[in-house]
Amino acid sequence: MANDKPDRVAEWNSSLSNQTEPTGGKKSTGWELDESPASSFFNWLQYQYFRWFRWFNERHFDGGTNEDYTIKAPDSSSDGGELRLQGGFGGGGADGGPVVVTGGTVVNGMGGDATCIGGTSVGTNQPGGSALVSGGTSTGTAVSSVEIRVAEGGASGTTPNVPTQYLLASGSLERIVGSRSFIVTGTAGQADAVNVTAAGAAQTGLRVVGAGNQDGIDATGGTTSGNGIRGQGGAPNGRGVVGVGVGAGVGVQGFGGSGGAPGIQGTGGGSSEGGLFVGGSSDGIGVKGTGGGTAGFGGDFTGIGVGAGVRAVGGLNGHGLTAVGGGTSGSGVYATCGPNGNGLEGIGGTAAATAGVVGTAGGSIGYGVLGIGSGTGIGIRGVGGGLGGIGVQAVGVAALPGLLANGGNNGGNGVQATGGAGGGIGVLGTGNSAGAGVVGNGGSTSGFGGLFTGGSSDGGGVKGTGVGSGTGVWGLAVAGNGVRAESDTTSPARAALRIVPQDSIPGTLFDGDMWVNSSTNQLQVRLGGVTRTVTVT
Repeated sequence: MANDKPDRVAEWNSSLSNQTEPTGGKKSTGWELDESPASSFFNWLQYQYFRWFRWFNERHFDGGTNEDYTIKAPDSSSDGGELRLQGGFGGGGADGGPVVVTGGTVVNGMGGDATCIGGTSVGTNQPGGSALVSGGTSTGTAVSSVEIRVAEGGASGTTPNVPTQYLLASGSLERIVGSRSFIVTGTAGQADAVNVTAAGAAQTGLRVVGAGNQDGIDATGGTTSGNGIRGQGGAPNGRGVVGVGVGAGVGVQGFGGSGGAPGIQGTGGGSSEGGLFVGGSSDGIGVKGTGGGTAGFGGDFTGIGVGAGVRAVGGLNGHGLTAVGGGTSGSGVYATCGPNGNGLEGIGGTAAATAGVVGTAGGSIGYGVLGIGSGTGIGIRGVGGGLGGIGVQAVGVAALPGLLANGGNNGGNGVQATGGAGGGIGVLGTGNSAGAGVVGNGGSTSGFGGLFTGGSSDGGGVKGTGVGSGTGVWGLAVAGNGVRAESDTTSPARAALRIVPQDSIPGTLFDGDMWVNSSTNQLQVRLGGVTRTVTVT
């Protein structure tokens, strides 16, 4: 049982009368045998005891019970006194002594807390004191650190769980390092669970780097339409979220929710893009989105003004965008443009024949890429990378098209493709087995299934290359013309239709075939299983 603190101090000779301090020599030898000390010596000595008792008394206190113990700086009529605990000085190059504050040890119970609390204020609108934790002052190139250690739970029993590092704030790291996961839970009524603001113009507000194959940030939206991550770019050109892929890594990866929610949703401001993604320096992908559930989109982006819904730039050898539809009918990318902007704009890598956009359909009826134009805007715009890159590459699954594009109600084009200046092709469709490379269905009121404009330097509007026995260009009409060729009707420079001559009769013929035989300089057709020559007069 603890002893009570005495209720009084052993006061002696506080009037300082009849008091003489012994000399240094007397203090060294002390009392001699049979000596009768002077009373003034005893008064001085006991007065020193009184002074020490009084000093301890104003700094050491019992708490609520005599088992509690408090040390405090003395009270003052001005600012309160400062309380310091300081380790000993290490001389001769030795380390200084540490300061250790330890909670109480207990058997079959919880150990005592070690608590650091700022001072409490009274009065109106007075701030409480701060609780400060600081590393020591260093010199030269050396730093100091603040480390927090905790004990993790282990197996049931009495084996001690030794605390290990949990957080380390070090001047050499310029950041806080955690050896475990962080869980931050917001408070009801507060806007943000975490709010990070950069201090400098070129400073990042929050930078998180994943290790190995782990995510830098794994964010889950709230149960009532909350966003997993919401980023707002700073004025004038700051981006809300920046994802940079390293090597073959993905800069930003989003998984859609089960109810059709997009994995990533970006809305551009002014003339800016809803999302701008740049692949890693090697062969990383700018954007990779996987749709969730049965109809979720891998990414849902909306352009504002003339801004693109998505602008994706591939790495050195990487595609601008790779999208895989989810479930049975999810689209890899669902992009809607502004009144004059592009729904999706993809630019391939600069050093290889990479595609601006690559889409693979999900399940059995999903689309690889679904782009819807608005007003005069383009649903999808793809720019091929260097060295023969493809603007848009779409691969269908089973009997489904790789790309399905519907023109706008007011004359908008489902697909608009412009060939490159150096002989590039606006649209290159490659048939697979008996499938057509490109199939276009016209709109309900004189709309074209495909409208293609050649490049500025004698580029062709459409070039179709069949694979094997496949058809290069196939036109199918219900009540109109399957193929319509039209050139200048007044003072034309070129014919509306040109059939390139062949040096002999083709080896495989079908009724309806037509060719120009350069060996005989004849126009020939196949009718009723017989080759006939067309006589022109």
